[in-house]
Amino acid sequence: MARKGLAKEVFIQRALDIFMENGLRTTMDEISHQIRVSKRTIYEQFEDKTDLVRACLACLLRNRPDLVVPKKERLMECMYNSLYANMMAFFGKPSRFLIQVQRHYPDLYSEQVNPVIARVKEYLLALIRESMDNGYMRTDIQTDVMLSYMLKYVFLVASDSETMFFKYPPAEIFHNTIYPAMRGMLTNEGVRRMDKAIKEASKK
Repeated sequence: MARKGLAKEVFIQRALDIFMENGLRTTMDEISHQIRVSKRTIYEQFEDKTDLVRACLACLLRNRPDLVVPKKERLMECMYNSLYANMMAFFGKPSRFLIQVQRHYPDLYSEQVNPVIARVKEYLLALIRESMDNGYMRTDIQTDVMLSYMLKYVFLVASDSETMFFKYPPAEIFHNTIYPAMRGMLTNEGVRRMDKAIKEASKK
């Protein structure tokens, strides 16, 4: 792919880096110039810019955290780790790229991102229901409402890299935004187990 020795996967990653840095208004001419390949070579592999953005989006989503099926005693740890890992994976430029894809390429977003969001919701909903059954999470909340807004909140925090992220590391942002919101959903026992999970995670 591209110039001799430049694999297609490497090209896609480099194009993704350029889109994340400069935005989706970046032209194919600019991509060609920055990666030092001819436009003809690019169009031998991609039909158009939309096709390239599709490949870049797929590349980004392939690198998202795995969803681990937890044991009963690890419910709080899995919930904490899942939200934390997803925020870290899409922290800053990746989340801004996703927002731009949603705005400028809504069909691509529906095609690739919505199914991922649906799987994450299904996974977290199973964790929430099991946590309720085990007395770790309050049962007086509407799970679908809470989960929908929690994911939007995680995404908002991850994308807002123009303000506090210049002053504080991502982990500290998480513990001052997402974690307090999570605590409000937990019972006393859930808070105890969540605090234990966080303490264990900090030692790794």
